[in-house]
Amino acid sequence: MEEPRIYRDFDLPTKHLASKRHFVPAKARDEVEIERRRQRQPGVLIAEQQERGLAVAGSILKHLAKPDGVGFAARILPAAGLNTAWYQFARGAEYEVMRRRLKLPFLAVLPNYRQSSEDMRYDAACRFDAARAKGAELITAIEGQLPKTERTKRSLGRMVGTASLVLACAELGDRFIEQPLSSTDTQLLVRQNSLRALNDSRTLEAEIGLPPSIAQLSDPDSHLSVFWRREAPTDALNAYHSAVDLQLS
Repeated sequence: MEEPRIYRDFDLPTKHLASKRHFVPAKARDEVEIERRRQRQPGVLIAEQQERGLAVAGSILKHLAKPDGVGFAARILPAAGLNTAWYQFARGAEYEVMRRRLKLPFLAVLPNYRQSSEDMRYDAACRFDAARAKGAELITAIEGQLPKTERTKRSLGRMVGTASLVLACAELGDRFIEQPLSSTDTQLLVRQNSLRALNDSRTLEAEIGLPPSIAQLSDPDSHLSVFWRREAPTDALNAYHSAVDLQLS
């Protein structure tokens, strides 16, 4: 008899977003910024906005306080993060690779090692912060045209993708503490939550106007930032403003 499968891996398909419309940084209006951009290597600008967006994402998660705000962020940020992971290391993958592998959060652990939903949300925030540091490394690599640039992009993609899956599954933490399941059933629910986040990353374009991505959080006039300000519950809106203010201070 075949043993039930315990899911540990998650495949990010290389053929993911059907949309041909993607986030493009807004044109600079300030002469100093225009000149600064002219002097930078191609790809640096979007990398800079991505790095700042990762800082905003991590900070948002640390400022949330109410269930409705948590629920909103836990839907939108994983979708944006999975698209960002796709942009970094899955879109246009070489050698006809059909998917890129991420690790699922492994929640089928002994009771003493189980994380609460709040613990998992903080873990996701720390992972976004770590990805921000990798994003800064990518900026340096692109600017210096270093050989490690592509390797750094892949590493960043995996870090953002993993943080997104942790956040997408955070609501399961308290559920498994209250009602433990078998390892097979636990990881099946983890996989289902991750697939739901992947589906959101594809379909939220209809609500937002563009496929969501982390870089958009750095621009208050981007489709995602405008959507957040218009649609987020008050708790998530306040967390967004606090995160943006921290980046400006």
